[in-house]
Amino acid sequence: MASIGSSVGEDGKNRKRDVALVQELLNAHAVRLDLKKPLGVDGDCGKRTLEAIAKFQLVVVGAAKADGRIDPKGRTWRELVKVLGVIPKGVFARPEWIKVACGEEGTSEKPGLDKNEARILEYLATVPGLANVKYKKTDHMMSDIDETAWCACFVKWCLIQAGKSKGPGAQARS
Repeated sequence: MASIGSSVGEDGKNRKRDVALVQELLNAHAVRLDLKKPLGVDGDCGKRTLEAIAKFQLVVVGAAKADGRIDPKGRTWRELVKVLGVIPKGVFARPEWIKVACGEEGTSEKPGLDKNEARILEYLATVPGLANVKYKKTDHMMSDIDETAWCACFVKWCLIQAGKSKGPGAQARS
C-alpha cells in the first residue's frame, strides 16, 4: 500500500514526494471537496493544498475541527486512501498516454476552413474512414479540416503515441 513517510500540511515536514501523493489523492476526491480545478501535483504544500486538506478533514473525515495536517498513520490518511481501495506503492504516475495528451495542451482549431492546425489533422488521420466522409456544411472531407469533432481521434492518437497498439475506435462513446 502507498504511504507517506512524514506529515503533510500545517506544521508538517512536507516532503515533496509525500505532498505530491497527497495532492493526487485529494484530486481523486475533487467532486466531494468541490475543487473548481484539480490541485497541481507539484509537491508544493501551498495554500490550495492546505485548504483541500482542511476541507477533506471536515467533509470526508467528519472532524469537528480541521487541523490541516495528514500524519502517516493518522485518521485523515486512513480515510484518504480508503476510498481508493488497494493502491500501488509510490507516487501515482499518470498513464503514458495521459502524459502524451498533456504535452498537446493548447492545440486548437484555426479559424476558417482554408486554415487548419496541422497537429489536429494528424489526430484525424488516425481514423482513415474520415477521408471518405464529407463535412455537411462544405465539400471538404472530414479528414481535411480541423472543424471536424476531433476529441476521440485525439485520444486514439495519444494512445498510439504511447505505444498502446492502435487504441480503441475513434468515436466519442469509445
